[in-house]
Amino acid sequence: MSDTVSDILALAPLSGEARAKQLAYILEGGLAAEIAPVLDLPTADAERIIRRLVGDKQVRRTDKPQYDLRPEQWLTQSMLEELRVECETEREYAMVAIGYWCGLRATEYTLLQWADLGWTPSDIGRGRTEVIRVTRLKKRFRVGSELRTRMVHDVVLDRGTIRALRNWWSNREGADTDSPWVFPGQNGEQACRKTIARHFQRIARRCPSYNPSESRWRRPHALRHSLAVHMAEGGFEMADIQTRLGHSSIESTRVYAQMSTPRKRRTSRAMGVSGTIVGF
Repeated sequence: MSDTVSDILALAPLSGEARAKQLAYILEGGLAAEIAPVLDLPTADAERIIRRLVGDKQVRRTDKPQYDLRPEQWLTQSMLEELRVECETEREYAMVAIGYWCGLRATEYTLLQWADLGWTPSDIGRGRTEVIRVTRLKKRFRVGSELRTRMVHDVVLDRGTIRALRNWWSNREGADTDSPWVFPGQNGEQACRKTIARHFQRIARRCPSYNPSESRWRRPHALRHSLAVHMAEGGFEMADIQTRLGHSSIESTRVYAQMSTPRKRRTSRAMGVSGTIVGF
């Protein structure tokens, strides 16, 4: 499957306005409008029609980031430490740990099952390290009685996240004990995004730096932004960040190429002592 067709199919879970906006970054206006309703069809049918519509036509992709990442949308290392300290339950700690390490979207929290970890209950009890498969799309879909997830990427868990998940597994109670979902909602059922957001906000409100006017304290997506920014500051290549976040296009990742103020200061100091930069 070509990259363009894959990128288009990846927009299927989005609603009308969001879908149209994202299609505009991939396709010409007329073609985008023609393809938008096709995404409501079953995947196989949609792929076949999209291939025919795109054909050899020229498609465009913008080099401009889809949005500007503002400082209030991600958490500094000290703020992350506050979140870690203010977690009152094993569930909360596991949410923060895996949300940051895997760069989860709120919807990916709701889709994550214990089976996705590749572990058995005995593996979790022993703290066995495995690879977690994180979905890139915003829904699972059914084929008959089988629940499937399409377009996944793999993330190797670190020891701290393994420990956090193991502790949450061991301390589950009631309906959560038999639930297949890692972060279930009421009665062990699949949670919705709003439920995940409320859990995150509950932790955030305890933090000394909490500011209700800043979006980083309202959405768990801030953990995803934080991971990407911290990787960029750590000198990781855009391709590494793209792979970690599961972006289908590098253009979605370039928004994190902008430097934060601390890195700008470090860069300026390094330039000042560099033998290759001309001083005045």
